[in-house]
Amino acid sequence: MVQGYQEAKISRGLHILNLEDDPLDTNLIQANLVESEIGCELLRVQDRSAFVAALEEGDFDLILADHSLPGFDGLSALRVARELRPEVPFVFVSGTLDEETAIESLKSGATDYVLKHRLERLAPAVRRAVREAEERAERERAEKERARLAAIVEHSEDAILAKTPDGTITSWNRGAERLFGYTEEEIVGQSVYVLIPPDRRAEESEMLEKIKRGEIVEPYETLRVAKDGRLIDVLLTVSPIKDSRGNIVGASSSARDITERKRAEERLRYQAFHDLLTDLPNRQLFTDRLNQALNRTRRHGHKVAVLFLDLDNFKVINDSLGHEVGDRLLVAVGERLRRCLRPEDSLARFGGDEFTILLEGIETPKDITHVIKRMVKALENPFILDRREIFVTVSIGVAVGAADHQKTPEELLRDADTAMYRAKDEPTSYRMFDPLMYEQTLERMELERELRLAIEAKEFVVLYQPIVDLQAETTWGVEALVRWRHPARGVLAPAKFVPIVEETGLIGPVGEQVLEEACRQAKEWQGEQLHIPPLVVAVNVSVKQLQRPNLVHVVKEVLRKTSLEAGCLSLDITETAYIGSTEDPTGTLNSLKRAGVRIAIDDFGVGHSSLSYLKRLPADILKIDKFFIKELEQDTAIVRTIVDLAHILGMKVVAEGVENERQATLLKKMGCDLAQGYHFAEPMPPEDMLRFLMMEKAPTSEQPSGIQRYGD
Repeated sequence: MVQGYQEAKISRGLHILNLEDDPLDTNLIQANLVESEIGCELLRVQDRSAFVAALEEGDFDLILADHSLPGFDGLSALRVARELRPEVPFVFVSGTLDEETAIESLKSGATDYVLKHRLERLAPAVRRAVREAEERAERERAEKERARLAAIVEHSEDAILAKTPDGTITSWNRGAERLFGYTEEEIVGQSVYVLIPPDRRAEESEMLEKIKRGEIVEPYETLRVAKDGRLIDVLLTVSPIKDSRGNIVGASSSARDITERKRAEERLRYQAFHDLLTDLPNRQLFTDRLNQALNRTRRHGHKVAVLFLDLDNFKVINDSLGHEVGDRLLVAVGERLRRCLRPEDSLARFGGDEFTILLEGIETPKDITHVIKRMVKALENPFILDRREIFVTVSIGVAVGAADHQKTPEELLRDADTAMYRAKDEPTSYRMFDPLMYEQTLERMELERELRLAIEAKEFVVLYQPIVDLQAETTWGVEALVRWRHPARGVLAPAKFVPIVEETGLIGPVGEQVLEEACRQAKEWQGEQLHIPPLVVAVNVSVKQLQRPNLVHVVKEVLRKTSLEAGCLSLDITETAYIGSTEDPTGTLNSLKRAGVRIAIDDFGVGHSSLSYLKRLPADILKIDKFFIKELEQDTAIVRTIVDLAHILGMKVVAEGVENERQATLLKKMGCDLAQGYHFAEPMPPEDMLRFLMMEKAPTSEQPSGIQRYGD
């Protein structure tokens, strides 16, 4: 019931309070949740007073908070939230959160924490937090129900009996008859020990001795035996019976049947430590077992291994076949994994499509790889759900704990998680953790932090490389190439930072900065005082940008803002970007084409070149990858074929990476339209590019003849 209610709440939309001083981060968080199909309404506040006011006045399903705010740190915010709204789950979403602070946050009541450079973990964390909040609410409702039932029992007839100081039963009510099954005639005169299990008789004797001494016996839970042999959980209240002179002459006992309450507590205790869907241990129980296993390694010297498993492309299954099928698949996967393990090993569902495994008594790495191979093999056969065959692969990260190099459970889980993400990027299904991975992760986190600062400080610069008309021997256009002018590391090439920019979602603001600067510069060069013919400025667009729903709007807005004609802008997309996109970008490209923007296929020939998609794409330009130009004399036939094919499809052809006169001459003879490369000019800042363009207007006597005027 809780799971279904939680999913319905997420579908309708969560009301989220976001403590964040950076509105861009709030937008990124909301975009990530929406992309993960979590409906939400975010209220952003950025200081203590606004935070307190929102908690006192609003009704929220979740709190997402940065850990570091000017004048108001995350732990203070957590304390305020726990005081004012303890029932609302609290998740830290922070750019920097060291391990010690993270642990302190969780101990202080935080539900979870997510690092901003790993927002892919945000949606699972939100789902888990909402689910756990609903589970807590469900437990509270169950507790209230138990209290109500207890009140009813309190006013009902309990089992009440009287006994002598030596334990002989002297009276017996109807409640006792109903509870234990003995009639008054059957039981009066017998010893009370007939109702007491053998292992509890010492307890009864001790209680009788306290009564004889006049001591007060607090109500306590114990077991009693019914006439038919059943064991009954009872809450026993014992009071001394005194005569008129105050002498203790016996004791009265009131026994209330608490069997159902005890069973309910056991069920709740079980649910608190187990995943409701798969019935596997949950994160809390797994962490506790891991802690105990690490303690045993200190005593016995054995090693333990933590395996972190993530199902590859599970989101695709959920999105295409539905969450009900996805849930059944998780249950089936958990069952197959369980059968691969020894009785002493532990398997848990960590959340979402993530499972963790604890292996004890590890002697050599082979002990681990043997289990991994067994699991991978077990998952090779398809799962049959709704008459569909579903194939599952997993990425596995492994971290090892040993007595001579102790780590906390959280550290081992972190290391295994890090190794798992490395496994996703490699052909193998698993990776063993090594310290270099963590160092690289920290370095990546630092680089992401610096990237966010770089966006605000506008540290990204645009260089321009001429695109030459081979036939007319003039500059046809320029390609805009982004660089990061890092204050400490110097100028960084795109390969150093663009992958991180794409993964973190920062490609949006960075791409917009580059696009706007390139269009502004192109318009400036067209100024009447310079008398430079209109140039086409080519700007690269990544797969992440293609997937952004507002790309067409952004491009149109930049063109409006800079007053650049749409025909002077060319957007370059790679083959891999087109084919690697999870959604067909043809509609987006057609919209851009209708707006007058040119579309170019970049790096053609090194990806999954296909005539079918080449024919579908609304492209104006085909850019031959420099790999073919480098080996032009060997690949002449291939390049000639590409040129002819592009011309048949009505496209201009650009040769990339032209480095010498021989290549330029061959390409010109083939009918190649355009070219760029170090033979003509290297990428240069705007002021150098302007001087380059002005040289073309100089009298012929002032410059070298032919294409050589562009230099190396």
